[in-house]
Amino acid sequence: MIIAYGILCVISLFLIGVCLAVDRKKDICLLLLFISVFVCNLGQFLISVAPSLSFALNGNRLAYLGQVFCLCLC
Repeated sequence: MIIAYGILCVISLFLIGVCLAVDRKKDICLLLLFISVFVCNLGQFLISVAPSLSFALNGNRLAYLGQVFCLCLC
């Protein structure tokens, strides 16, 4: 699962760059949505590679933060 979460995190980071390059109108809500998806994926990746409980809890906090912003923007 670590590899899958890592790939998803890299893809979401790549899509932020694509959004910045392609979006001519510079829609800030769309960019914030892509960033919140990246934050959520990064949190899930950090949970999967966590060596300790405190590190996993911090990853969970980061994933929750990204999920909350995803829900607020949609």
